[in-house]
Amino acid sequence: MKKICLLIFVALYLERASAGLQILTSNIIQGFAKPITNRVVTKMETNSMRIDTDASMTTIVLPNAGGDIQLFHQAKTYRWLANDPSSETNSLAPIAVSAGETILNDSPAQLFCWTNGPDHGRIWIVTSEKFLKSGTNKFVANKSASVLTANLGVGSLFNTNFIIAQTERTSLNPVSMPAMPGANISGTVFTNVMITQTSSLISITETNFSPTEFALPSDYQDAATQPPPQNQINPAALGRGPIGGNLDNLRKEYEKGRPMLAPIPYAH
Repeated sequence: MKKICLLIFVALYLERASAGLQILTSNIIQGFAKPITNRVVTKMETNSMRIDTDASMTTIVLPNAGGDIQLFHQAKTYRWLANDPSSETNSLAPIAVSAGETILNDSPAQLFCWTNGPDHGRIWIVTSEKFLKSGTNKFVANKSASVLTANLGVGSLFNTNFIIAQTERTSLNPVSMPAMPGANISGTVFTNVMITQTSSLISITETNFSPTEFALPSDYQDAATQPPPQNQINPAALGRGPIGGNLDNLRKEYEKGRPMLAPIPYAH
């Protein structure tokens, strides 16, 4: 899901370097036995980006360094991920179809539907002043921001005066099956699962970040040199965060300083 998170911010840039941008979203992933719900906090600077998926994992994106750093807070380890252009694949251009006016969280919205064959989804767009209290003069959209594609995500500006407030994407994904006791199978068995991810924009805040937010903690060890953990899933991170309904009250609480995630142990 990391690539999906990165695509959220393709069309949103900061014009000045004196302040950063903090974007809070609610993500719901359905298709498994239980829906996975979490809050994602993204902190943007001019040349770096930090994505706190939950209290257990952080991804620091460093375009100038040619890769990303993943931090695993429970084990205090990190993993370096170098950019691999050959891993990127081109998908068919989606067909955007306007479904007319609708209501999203008590606000007028424009709904678009798209499909590119195996995947399909919906995009809700509202006026940007709902989230950008100081106006849109400090934010600019890229040249393609007036064209709807599957890669646009919540927080992206659309035609300068509008912002993408919610997205829904359904795709067919191969998932490995657990081996049955006594089964004589050489290799991993996969099955196809329809997975739907719904992302909702809660708030956007301009703020100043400490340089340590985008740095590797001094007491974290390279995950490649450590024994593999027995369980990499954090049950406490499942089922957290808003799961739907009206997010306006929640957005106002975060704008007043409510903690985004549980405290994360950083080295100073």
